[in-house]
Amino acid sequence: MTTTGPVSASPPVSSKEEFSATVDSSKLIYVIPMQGVPSSVGLVLADAIAATLRDAGKPAILSSLKNEMGPSVSGRIIAQEERGSVIWVTALWELLAPYGTVVAEYRQQVVVDKHLWREGSAEAINLLIADAGP
Repeated sequence: MTTTGPVSASPPVSSKEEFSATVDSSKLIYVIPMQGVPSSVGLVLADAIAATLRDAGKPAILSSLKNEMGPSVSGRIIAQEERGSVIWVTALWELLAPYGTVVAEYRQQVVVDKHLWREGSAEAINLLIADAGP
């Protein structure tokens, strides 16, 4: 069997419109990895918050930078107090306007098994996410 040309050829991309974003970046929420925890845990927490926002119908992505044209969410651990076999963890979540101005904050305190917290286990992460999501 002989073919005379490519079996499947796509036309060349000719305009920038074909690469345009489907969501206006001023409406896209950037979720910045949480500070005060190991970097891998910070990424998992931020990704879980972004997924929770998306589940609530809000467009959100994981980002290492603040959104200069729209909202961002950032979190950090501000206190960890060990008491016996548990740790009282206090987290601060901030909603940031363009260029990083804080417009709202939410503080939460969870009690976590100290071994689970130190390992960055899914159970410890879920405790923070369950209360912090929209």
